Amino acid sequence: MAMQMSYKVPDDKLDRIGEMLKYTDNKSTQELLENAMTLIEWAVDQVKAGREVVAINGNSGQYITLKLPLLKKAS
Repeated sequence: MAMQMSYKVPDDKLDRIGEMLKYTDNKSTQELLENAMTLIEWAVDQVKAGREVVAINGNSGQYITLKLPLLKKAS
């Protein structure tokens, strides 16, 4: 079952959504949201399993941990 939702989005966020649509070649905000949900679900699963979500620099091996309030609540 599908549910239609509507949100008020500030202009600066709309600009960022537009940038992400272009950068990722998504065709719609729905497609972008579906991809974002997949990423969030995966990240929550990792945190629940006791792991950290990080980005690793392939050249130096240095990494930065994703700091997202949503993930703190999931741990």
